[in-house]
Amino acid sequence: MSNIQIGLVGKIGSWGAPVLAALVLFAGPAAAQTSRPYTVDDMLRLEEIGKVRFGPDGDRLFYEHYGPFEAQSEFGRSFVRGEHRSKLYRVDLDRRVLRPRRVFDQDAASGYQLAGVSPGGRFLSVNRVSDAGYEAGVVDLEEDVVRIFDVTPDYNDVDDTHWLGGDSLLIPALQPGDAALTVALRVERVDQLVERWRQAREGAVTTASPIGSGRFADLPDNGERLVLASASDGSHQSLADGDHVVFLPSPRGEVVAALRQRRLEIDPDRPLEHGANIGAVTHELVILQGGEGVEPCMGCDVLRRSLQWSPSGRYLAFVGRRADETWDDAAYWIYDTRSLTVARQDLVGLEPYRDRAGIMLDLKAAWLDDRLAVFLTDPETSDPDIAARDRRADWHLLGVGAPVNLTAGFKDTAPELIATAPGALVLLHEGEAYAVGADGSQRLLTAAVEPAVAGWRRPSRYGRLPLTNVQPADMLILQDAVAEDSSVKQLYILDLESGETTVLALPGVEAEVLDVSAATGRAAVIEADDSGVTRLSVVEVGRATRPILEINDHLRGVAGGTPVRIDHQGEAGDERFTWLLIPPGHEDSGPLPTVVNVYPGASCREEYNRWRLNQVHALNDHILAAHGYAVLYPCVPVKYEEVPRDPLDGLVDNVFAAVEAAAAEGYVDLDRLGVKGQSYGGYTTGALIGLTDRFKGAVAQAGLYELVSKYGVFDVRRRLDMEREGLNFFGASMAETSQTGMGAPPWEDPERYRRNSPLTYVENITTPVMLIHGDLDYVDMTQAEQFFTALSRLDKDAVFVRYFGEDHVFNSPANIRDMWARIFAWYEETLGPPVEMSNDEDAD
Repeated sequence: MSNIQIGLVGKIGSWGAPVLAALVLFAGPAAAQTSRPYTVDDMLRLEEIGKVRFGPDGDRLFYEHYGPFEAQSEFGRSFVRGEHRSKLYRVDLDRRVLRPRRVFDQDAASGYQLAGVSPGGRFLSVNRVSDAGYEAGVVDLEEDVVRIFDVTPDYNDVDDTHWLGGDSLLIPALQPGDAALTVALRVERVDQLVERWRQAREGAVTTASPIGSGRFADLPDNGERLVLASASDGSHQSLADGDHVVFLPSPRGEVVAALRQRRLEIDPDRPLEHGANIGAVTHELVILQGGEGVEPCMGCDVLRRSLQWSPSGRYLAFVGRRADETWDDAAYWIYDTRSLTVARQDLVGLEPYRDRAGIMLDLKAAWLDDRLAVFLTDPETSDPDIAARDRRADWHLLGVGAPVNLTAGFKDTAPELIATAPGALVLLHEGEAYAVGADGSQRLLTAAVEPAVAGWRRPSRYGRLPLTNVQPADMLILQDAVAEDSSVKQLYILDLESGETTVLALPGVEAEVLDVSAATGRAAVIEADDSGVTRLSVVEVGRATRPILEINDHLRGVAGGTPVRIDHQGEAGDERFTWLLIPPGHEDSGPLPTVVNVYPGASCREEYNRWRLNQVHALNDHILAAHGYAVLYPCVPVKYEEVPRDPLDGLVDNVFAAVEAAAAEGYVDLDRLGVKGQSYGGYTTGALIGLTDRFKGAVAQAGLYELVSKYGVFDVRRRLDMEREGLNFFGASMAETSQTGMGAPPWEDPERYRRNSPLTYVENITTPVMLIHGDLDYVDMTQAEQFFTALSRLDKDAVFVRYFGEDHVFNSPANIRDMWARIFAWYEETLGPPVEMSNDEDAD
């Protein structure tokens, strides 16, 4: 088995369920002894560490502690993680013994989120989730006072609060009594619908809910606004009306740049760009300066997360397109706060490199002092046979005349931007960091650092988002690059002016750094043993690692699956990495009954990035592996930039290239092969069993099976939102330019929709299939209803399990337990019994 890699490795978690933990030993040899397999109940008892922040002086640490999942007060509001169970703690680091204590007296039934620390360290901004709704507030650490604002905050993609001055903060606010979709999910939305049904029964109040299209699409004011609040006294005032989804103060706080969300003017002849206009919205740039609000680029649609302030605060760069342009025509723009003018940047024949962060459009830019550097390709020197996504791109400095290529001297691939410094971009290339000046000169920053390094970024609940508004730093934080033979892991804090390097030894090779105080040379890290028992600690120069908190002791001695990497090739000879979770104690026990968990585009990484034992999630596959089935995650690449495309083309061959590679290594029993998938994986599962008969049993969850009807179905959670926001085109834009990539609406290319819909192949299905769906899923349950009706009409072997009150990923402990019990029984019926767990003593 020379071409496999076995190990316990991990990453910072994903959008729906961020998990700030990795798998590494700290409990000594006894932790390796397995006594029982991981269960659903183990997962439901999990605690977690959420956001972690040092105070500005580095002497205090604040963190979110999520208590046991199943012990929270209710399950109707939270999504996977459970905001109702979070409490905020502080640790004074100048004491010999670290003793966490609650930041303030917190209600047991409410959850509290750490929204940020003020620049001076006096205030914490917090959000409270309770039965009363979602509220914004601050904690005055000097006066030991909590102030809750009479403001309902929106819940956007800003990781931390934006502060203006010492005690003023910006809050995007909703109508009183409302709640953001990602917080409310079911509670407010369901209650609103129930109230409408009650009104209809009584017959005295109309329940009409009109929405319009075309010339009838005018929308009322939705009552949202951007609020400036005072942490000192709790007062607040409106800065601007409208739904502001992004807002960014200039470096000194004199000017605020914001993106106000509006309805997109629909052009029937152009595809909906999901990566930039999710839900068919447009983003207007608003500059709030001197008490006035101006729109410097009238008619422009601005790309979210493209706002970049120059260090002086004079200039704002952004990516935008005019009303008559597509996103292929989008350009870099610069707004001058002194002259109050905006200018489109001339790239002189070069083109922006259009990347996708997941499925999001990303055009890279950063300021080098007051000149903008952008990431560009040269179509004149590029091989026309090479797809745009695979062409070489370089960092170019804009100014007078043609853009200046700053990175042409780097061989093979262009370097990665990881920071900026006064007078330089800080770039990473082949494990070394360089400062690159405006003339293209290179200064090696890591000459004194022996191993290859990687950039460090503070974890985000949304994963590794594009760098936004990068401001010059005095200190650069790096860490050891991932290496298979690593025996130690270190963090490096480089003083960019003096060149001095502070080295912090981390407690293990998989310890994950959550926050760093460059001022004090401290880092907050999280680690877990091989059972998932998790520890939050502080490391600093000249001192041993100091533990703060240990959680999930109930996992001690519990065993889940062992990740194994299978290296293989695709049809074109490309290198691929597929991962397998092996049941406890069965690494070398011969072919195993295997469930193929499919989700194209998600499982091709060199490092294992799937489930961990200390991860709260209804779909955590350690539950299935510990029950006795191997779980295979096949590498099925997706080129999201290619639109239109046929997602089912080559699907079976891609999946079975991974399956057969794992079987050749002796792990997979091809006669006991199942398949499962959730969401886009449910779609893929439904398609696979119609395209091949090689699977003995299938479970498809939250899937879409008929692309035409999915295109137009409403999001059940947002039916009443449309009264003030209009129709949400999320499903339409996803169909045209995102995961399914049809490239056009169904009436323009019906055959493409037909041949890529699993329902088209339902007559071929011989694999018994269980369909699982929640009735409050934004992937509407009618998708599963259509598929099951077709299966039933053809008298196919199938079961349809509906879970009422559940969303895309289940949240109720009772439903999660029931779901897994049914999945176990299903695979035992169709694949045969699982393998029994063998412990280390038996193996000896």
